[in-house]
Amino acid sequence: MGKQQVRILWNAKDAPWIASGYGMVGKHLLPRFARQYGAENIHIMAPVYVRDFTTEWEGMQVLPGINWDYSEEMVKSHWDNVKPTFYLQVGDWYQMKQVPQLAASNQILWVHWAPYDFLRVPKGIVDNTLKYAWKVVPWSRYAEEKLRAHGLTNVTSPIPLGVETRLWQPLDRRQFPQVMASLGFKESAYNILIIGANQRRKYWFEQLEGVGMYVRAHPEVEVRLYFHTHMQSGGEADMALILEECGLGKNYVAPDAYTLACGGYSEEQLVMMVNCADVVINACLEGFGLVQAQAQSVGVPVITLTSGVGQEIVLYGVEVGTMGADYAAPLLKPVPSPLNVADALAALYPQRGQRSSLAVEHVRKNYSWDVVADQWFALIEQLMFERERDSLYVPTEPGPLLLEKAARAVRLP
Repeated sequence: MGKQQVRILWNAKDAPWIASGYGMVGKHLLPRFARQYGAENIHIMAPVYVRDFTTEWEGMQVLPGINWDYSEEMVKSHWDNVKPTFYLQVGDWYQMKQVPQLAASNQILWVHWAPYDFLRVPKGIVDNTLKYAWKVVPWSRYAEEKLRAHGLTNVTSPIPLGVETRLWQPLDRRQFPQVMASLGFKESAYNILIIGANQRRKYWFEQLEGVGMYVRAHPEVEVRLYFHTHMQSGGEADMALILEECGLGKNYVAPDAYTLACGGYSEEQLVMMVNCADVVINACLEGFGLVQAQAQSVGVPVITLTSGVGQEIVLYGVEVGTMGADYAAPLLKPVPSPLNVADALAALYPQRGQRSSLAVEHVRKNYSWDVVADQWFALIEQLMFERERDSLYVPTEPGPLLLEKAARAVRLP
């Protein structure tokens, strides 16, 4: 095959300098793409935080959007200007309309790095969206199984999101007394950490009710909770009111709202926060449990949900069951059982302060960004082969294979 230059048009909504999950994905993977393919060949759509202007980040072009989601309206314009080998979109897919239409009409080559963070989605939604992607790259084995069950034939082996293991390492929290104090944590207390967006689909009320049940059942234990989220503005619920309803009004600390509004906390600060915890609660169905992987990378136990990707990530912790499904949600979601959360906290209390080297090694082996990047490089090499083999682009000049075939042609009399 002819050697084609890889050029990627990337869209994960958030700019790679944003302190968000999607921001951190770009922050760690895109520089690895740049080193492999050249920074001039990586073009980043960042519609949520880049509007009406073009900028640059680590030598890569950052392109604007026109709304606060994926800015599908701008994809074809950026495609025509950048002329990439494929468009790589990261994250949710079920709400998409224009990108599938562009792909179905062969105007773009669309690769989607896809979660599956629900129990069931109507087949019609899949048939109107991911069916038209060139490749669907699932985040987890759970997602792969679910997507293949829909009859999709364009699903690859999973490639997970990653953790920067050079940063996420076990640390002695006794080295961070000021961080401990700012989180409200104490060496003598049971220190619980929750990190997540203030969204209804995370079912924080049920998880916090589980913490409240544990507090009421164990008055002899001093429980301290740090909830790293937008408590009111910037979220879907009044979390302070929910914490009060769950009987945790005197037991928690929340991040400074002004700091969150001005860009949030750095990843380095998050590393210290997680290292200071006795347990991390993340018992909701995530597309990929990034917080779970981060906690495991420093050896801290995680309370995860039996459904979804948690079983793949969490070696040290407790799986909790559900109390049913949320049929009011547009896409079917499992709801964690508060009683199971309380029981999980009780089960982990005797291991308070203990770390798991097996969990740390599990993350380093399977979820480090170096491992993830190598998986992408291998997949992209295969994609470039298929792009040439299947004539998925219009060449500017004949490639070696075409020239070879032309040389073998025989004119019949």
